[in-house]
Amino acid sequence: MFSLLKNSFYLRFWLGQVISQLGDGITRIGITYLVATLSKDPLLIGLVIFAQLLPTAVFGIFLGPLADQWNRRWLMVSADLYRMAMVIAMIFFYDSVPALIILTAFHGIGTALFDPARTSSIPDLAGESNLSEAISLSQSTKAAMDIIGPSLGALLLMSKQYSIIFLIDAATFAGSALLLFTLFSIGKVHAYSPEDKKTYLSFITSGIKESPACLLCAFFSYCCFLSHWSSVY
Repeated sequence: MFSLLKNSFYLRFWLGQVISQLGDGITRIGITYLVATLSKDPLLIGLVIFAQLLPTAVFGIFLGPLADQWNRRWLMVSADLYRMAMVIAMIFFYDSVPALIILTAFHGIGTALFDPARTSSIPDLAGESNLSEAISLSQSTKAAMDIIGPSLGALLLMSKQYSIIFLIDAATFAGSALLLFTLFSIGKVHAYSPEDKKTYLSFITSGIKESPACLLCAFFSYCCFLSHWSSVY
């Protein structure tokens, strides 16, 4: 499985995944801790966790197909730079619970764009013969980063230097974007016929029809948030 890393292109691709998902893990634990500390409200803690997961569930329906329509390298680089900007914005609003929840949701949109583009790029670099090994490496890496990222974030939180923590988070996304930018061989733009575009729109429509629960959950959570906020203020 690790023999794939002898390929310099795949090594950079893999390192981009490691750094990007490490930043995701640090951000998740940092935001959850800040909201819990500032509000001490179980509902708001639940909302910030929900805000981390909702964009992938809902916007993935719309953003996922873009990985087959646009240049995947630029999608991943743009998603990393976008998430870097969201994390930098958190530096100025780390003492505001509403702002943190909103920025967390916007940050998740970047992840919803990045993940499908990264997954779709694996065959380009690994090749069909190594595809199973590449997928195994990608999944094991994600599982490891899901543990290492929050753990490292918890250690950084002990310093109470929240601005520095967010800067470190932003640096991970900048590093990932730089590595992915050098992979010129993946995600080249293709010309699509009107039939392909119709298929793309049909895919979105079917995705919405098959995922009504996500939309209902989003609406219910939004109503709960407004009801709770109006009762407090």
